Amino acid sequence: MSLISKEKQALEEQLKLTKAKYRDNSSLEMLRGRLLDKAKSEIEYLRQELDNKLDVIDEMKIHVSQAANSEVLAIKDAEIEKLNLELTRAKIQTNSKIRNIEEI
Repeated sequence: MSLISKEKQALEEQLKLTKAKYRDNSSLEMLRGRLLDKAKSEIEYLRQELDNKLDVIDEMKIHVSQAANSEVLAIKDAEIEKLNLELTRAKIQTNSKIRNIEEI
């Protein structure tokens, strides 16, 4: 028996054991095809999951940006209100001083 025929016989025996292990009488090419199809569908599923997670991240970035803008606007509004109060006080004091001067 030649070396090639021994290798062929060993590979056939390995194939029989693999088929017995998975209880599938399909050819090795069919088994590989099934695994390839399964891997392709898993890759597609994982890509979809990744796309979904990237969409969520984009939405979160938008919300964070909007929240930051809202905080900045609130700070600006508070500062404007503070300045308006100071301006009103200054006007009242000025008017009061003008009245005092006019009375004298």
